[in-house]
Amino acid sequence: MMGKFRQSTISLLKDYDHLIAYPPKEGILKGMLAGRVNEKNLEEVKTEELNKVHEKETFFVLDTDASQEAAVIASNSRQGLIVHGPPVTGKSQVIANLIADRLAKGKKNLVSLSKTCCS
Repeated sequence: MMGKFRQSTISLLKDYDHLIAYPPKEGILKGMLAGRVNEKNLEEVKTEELNKVHEKETFFVLDTDASQEAAVIASNSRQGLIVHGPPVTGKSQVIANLIADRLAKGKKNLVSLSKTCCS
């Protein structure tokens, strides 16, 4: 993994150091650390993802727009999802809804983030 981190994210760097020192024996993180990435997982999510499931098959706890719903739905057919964008665009809602949807379906979640709080 590569990234540019501010000093204020030192706890995140310690987590990465631990991950590298004790790499996982299976799963997506093992593949990522070995440099194996499925290119499909890097594609931008399109709102056409909404056509893949019925509304009753999703479990959202916060209001969403079409692009946010598509991101959560796409996460069910991908090994991972990176949520990024400018401030105040709904990234936190996507993450909260993704976690709720996965938990409601009995699936595991791994969330890694570094968020600066406003004062």
